[in-house]
Amino acid sequence: MELSENQKQIIQSKDKYTMVIAGAGSGKTRVIIEKILEIVKTLPNGKKILALTFSNKAAQEMKERLMQYFNEDDLEQKVFVGTIHNFCMEIVKRRSSSIGIFGNLQIYEDDTDRMKLLVQVLFSLPQFHDAFFNDDNKPNQDAFKTLMAKIIKEKKELKCPLDIEDEDLKTIYQEYSNIMLNQNAIDFEDILIYANKILKENQSISNLYQSIYPYLFVDEAQDLNFAQYETIKIIAGDKMSIMMVGDPNQGIYGFNGSSSEFMTNRFNNDFKDVKTFELLENYRSTKKIIDAASIIEPSFKMTVVYPIKGEFQIQEFENEKAEANFVLNKIKSLIENGHPDIDKKIENTDIIVIGRNRYVFSELEKTFKEKSIEFNTKFSNSNNIIYESDLFKEFILGLKALNNSKIGLHYQELINLLSPNSQNKDIYHISTIYKNKENEYKILCETWKILENELNFSKINQKLDEFINKIGDDNEKFLTLHDFILWKELCEKYIKQSNATNRSLDGFLTSISLGITNTIKENGITLSSVHMSKGLQYKIVFIIGVNQGTFPDYRAIYDPKQMEEERHNFFVAITRAERLCYVSYVKIKTFPWGTKNVVPSVFTEELKNQIQ
Repeated sequence: MELSENQKQIIQSKDKYTMVIAGAGSGKTRVIIEKILEIVKTLPNGKKILALTFSNKAAQEMKERLMQYFNEDDLEQKVFVGTIHNFCMEIVKRRSSSIGIFGNLQIYEDDTDRMKLLVQVLFSLPQFHDAFFNDDNKPNQDAFKTLMAKIIKEKKELKCPLDIEDEDLKTIYQEYSNIMLNQNAIDFEDILIYANKILKENQSISNLYQSIYPYLFVDEAQDLNFAQYETIKIIAGDKMSIMMVGDPNQGIYGFNGSSSEFMTNRFNNDFKDVKTFELLENYRSTKKIIDAASIIEPSFKMTVVYPIKGEFQIQEFENEKAEANFVLNKIKSLIENGHPDIDKKIENTDIIVIGRNRYVFSELEKTFKEKSIEFNTKFSNSNNIIYESDLFKEFILGLKALNNSKIGLHYQELINLLSPNSQNKDIYHISTIYKNKENEYKILCETWKILENELNFSKINQKLDEFINKIGDDNEKFLTLHDFILWKELCEKYIKQSNATNRSLDGFLTSISLGITNTIKENGITLSSVHMSKGLQYKIVFIIGVNQGTFPDYRAIYDPKQMEEERHNFFVAITRAERLCYVSYVKIKTFPWGTKNVVPSVFTEELKNQIQ
């Protein structure tokens, strides 16, 4: 399809600072790609373009589209595509010595790890013992969760311990940071904090990055929070050209501190002569879907490119079982009979079911399982890789311990797990722990020995295969085999995304922690929370559980700011649809303690009153 005049103007613009208000389905990714290709034509040797997105999936899609024009080596030489955390982790890993941090840094991506560390901290501070431990000396989980939330909140504002006014919180936060650094560990918030510190305190390093990257693209800019925006500001300085691309109507991460204000107001105030463009043509959705989206967000004024009307329906059901049966039967009918507005055979991968949160899917999941309908779920953006077998968990603990030569959390866990009475504190002789163990443990140690010398996935996987074949218990063998399949997928993805000369155990574990190598199963019909559906598009969308108190969330009903975000959420859900959209609600909702009469969402009432 030909570029529109608006798209051409953006691509050809020579303005240093550009803001692009890009409505849903307006082809913003294509504009970013075409703009990158235009810049590359005159990009001097040694210079690169920095393109930051807000998810690994979006980054991967952008890379795949750019790979149509570059080979792998050329792309790496010309463009860095990744999330803000990916790029900042590169800064921290390469330049941390400038702020006195040395060695391989391990990311504590698991909240469980962070909580265990916080327990260690409070054990070392007896003055706080009564406030955080019960009479039986066990941690008070609620108190610890509240404390962790306070520390994370301060970190998201880029505050170091010395910036904290509350003396008790300052003491705890300082000790938490000290123990983390003593173990060469950081968490996700630290990545931005330390990147900022490196660039602020070392002008030569800041100048170097600004020299290498004269152009900066920020996609989904409406989702910036304070720490991310401030990080982008310090990365760019006054040297980089910046293009912010986003849609204020799709800002749905306010609970995480995100705000479209950083894109629409702060960017204009902090940088001079920002040129604003609007993309108002929709290339994704049919007329009825755009009409519905415009009712929910009146500021959404898009010209529909598709000549097809499409379908938008609102359905009422007695209860969640009836709603689930409707979704099931409608999907079966569409797959078997097709639809006049979809010019190809409909597959289950063309379909997504969206709900406000994961809890509205209980009846639907049960129904799908009863009827053997294949589906995948997107309910969390956690980067954690979940291994099921105890033996494979031990192997992964060993990897993390090998990667961190200091006696840290994972090493201690491994020692306690496999040899609690051992006095051996040298990870490089960890195999001595196993001299009285069964043969499969010796093979595990041999695998670790390989990793001490080289990151040879072929040799490692051969040993792991041998390890699994010697497992006697069928259930443990089954779980371990499936964990091994997941492990191999991660290995293959890391190999594809890295150069042989740069591969390392540290790089591999970091890519897993940052979610870069995560393999998401896309088979079957997708069930997704609204937040995880962001950026996706499907031919057919079902939005279920659209009742007042569920969508919008009950906590937002009396809060205008939260209610505005709920409206953005519903807008995002509708605009995931290309051709067909079915919205449903129930009259009776089931809770663990009984049933309750519920009413339709304010959003469905607005739609029923106005839609044609």
